[in-house]
Amino acid sequence: MSNDKLKSKLKEKTQAPKPEPEERIATMSTTEVTPVQSGYLALSTNAMDIINENLKNQPLSLALFDVVKAPSGGTTAFSVPSITGDEIEKELVGIILDYTTPRAYWEGSSDPIEGTPPDCYSSDSVISHDGKACNQCVYNDFGSMI
Repeated sequence: MSNDKLKSKLKEKTQAPKPEPEERIATMSTTEVTPVQSGYLALSTNAMDIINENLKNQPLSLALFDVVKAPSGGTTAFSVPSITGDEIEKELVGIILDYTTPRAYWEGSSDPIEGTPPDCYSSDSVISHDGKACNQCVYNDFGSMI
């Protein structure tokens, strides 16, 4: 394909889309959202009203929700916090509100001593505790710990 043809195809793709006809825009503005039929209260159409009423209009924060960690180390059960302590559950049914992939690094040791704090850590695998980007770290490369 010649350069001219490539340039014209690229120009077609990068041009701003043509505006919709006014008739279509007018009909779209009157379209209503169909409510979700679900057993989950959080997916109902008035969920935020119910949440605000229960919280007495306090701000909604992650601290209000229980944190359940994914099973690790070969285990297949979840440890779910409750009033009486942690309960072991084989299966959970619910809505995931947040997911994190924490990361930690102990200098000079591939197997850190239990209770020793890491030299560097990140709660989201994006920014370290001291504000550095994890993707720029020399220890972020596969095999860098060998």
